[in-house]
Amino acid sequence: MRFKHLRELGKMGWFGIFTSLSQNSLNLVDAWMVSKISLVAVTAVGISSSILFLIQQQVTGTIASEISVFVSQSRGGKNLLDEKDKNLLSDSSKLKQIRLGAAQGILLSIKFGFLFGALFICLAPVLVQILFGADSQTTSETADYLRIVGGCAIIPCMMGMMTNILLGIKDSKAVFVAGVTMNVIHLPLGYVFIFTFDWGVKGAALATVLANLVGLVFTWLAVRTKIFGRSSLSDNWTGMTSIHNLFQLNYTWRKVQKKIFADSNSWRRHKMLQKKLVKQAIPMIGAGLVHQLALFYMNRTMLQYGTEVYAAGHIARQIKMLLTVAWVQGFASSVAPFVGECFGKKRYNEALRYCNWAIAIVSVGSAIMWGVQLFTGEWIISQFTDDAHIISMSHWMLSVLVIMDAIWAVQLVAIRSLRGVSYKKGQFTSNLIAALVLFGGVLFAIHKGWDYKFIYYMQLVYWTILCLSCVVRFYSRKWIPAETPKKTQKKKNQKWILTGFAWTPAWLPMWFPIWMPKWSREAVDKDAQ
Repeated sequence: MRFKHLRELGKMGWFGIFTSLSQNSLNLVDAWMVSKISLVAVTAVGISSSILFLIQQQVTGTIASEISVFVSQSRGGKNLLDEKDKNLLSDSSKLKQIRLGAAQGILLSIKFGFLFGALFICLAPVLVQILFGADSQTTSETADYLRIVGGCAIIPCMMGMMTNILLGIKDSKAVFVAGVTMNVIHLPLGYVFIFTFDWGVKGAALATVLANLVGLVFTWLAVRTKIFGRSSLSDNWTGMTSIHNLFQLNYTWRKVQKKIFADSNSWRRHKMLQKKLVKQAIPMIGAGLVHQLALFYMNRTMLQYGTEVYAAGHIARQIKMLLTVAWVQGFASSVAPFVGECFGKKRYNEALRYCNWAIAIVSVGSAIMWGVQLFTGEWIISQFTDDAHIISMSHWMLSVLVIMDAIWAVQLVAIRSLRGVSYKKGQFTSNLIAALVLFGGVLFAIHKGWDYKFIYYMQLVYWTILCLSCVVRFYSRKWIPAETPKKTQKKKNQKWILTGFAWTPAWLPMWFPIWMPKWSREAVDKDAQ
């Protein structure tokens, strides 16, 4: 029983880790294929990804996270439609509330998908110029990619929403099957469109859209079976089940749709619930937009140091996505459902313990990943380019980025836990303070003529502020309802508050090889040449 929380996190987290690893491995291979086109193509895809994340994924992804929390708290029995009712729901009421939340979330994703699709098709070049101020060739390549991928925004919006619904019921296996299937299809499509048909950036964009469409079909089949089917919330869904259903669509599609959409009130527009979900997401959307604008400003500043510096940074980011971001995101995706369900059941100390174990695991894992990149990072980078100067810059950037991700990993677990208990107070303020510090530091560096390395050090400061803020807010226990008995509110076992930081010695070896930047205009000019 002592390691119950770790086992449960691991059981769900493994599928999340494998899903993220497959996705980031695909991104790495995709970046390699795009790098064979030109450095401009690499920059174009990097800029497009940043814009898509800022405008599309930041909004719909945050709302999808709210739906996931809604579903997980519903599993715990919390009545989210009537906050005044403090009694736990019956099993039938739980299923009804879960179906209602899932249906309204999917309807919201369709609305936002159409909205963002029209925005990217009409204003792609304008967005590139306003946000990045790139040159004409880079703007043209970026606009082509953005119009194709962003124009089909409804596909990733719906897929992301249904993925979060499945995570809300702890079904990471179905997400894994859909994600791997999508990635397996993406690779050959990308190779054929880029190298065989010689479509360049447009080919890479088209392969992404078609692969996302396959992923959407698989996630919808899983949601239909798990949430709206007769065997709802069961564990008998497999990839073969979805394939079988896929071939049966011609025979049962109309009957199934008639039953779901006409006979179920879940699919009728629930204005109050949709408004509530969007309203709850607004603080997180605001905090996320501030965060993304800060990173956008940093990325745009990096462009001023030349295409080589920006391309080196993009290569380093793609590699660290595979080394650290993939498994951290996968593991952290299992935290919110457990914390949310415990919150719904009013087992608040259990929610704390799930967060404790998750922080400990990501802290130790981050230190291990830094050692991996230390010995293999330069070789991996050399597969993308033969330029010794770019390899040197990119390897230094990769070292700092992995350290940055060690801090981010703790912050991610804490913020997922905060989402699980629906506590958002102070999130926007902390993001705003950290962003202002980053803005001020970058402006000061530009004024003094310091090189690009200082920008990375400012990001370290930025993530440290966010991490401390999230950890303090969660372990303050202010999210526990006031009417909870005092013995539950009592902050016993306060040693758990520092659990994540108890592993800080594991981070220390990562700092020694990091040299201080040369604060001189000569260093900037040398890197720009």
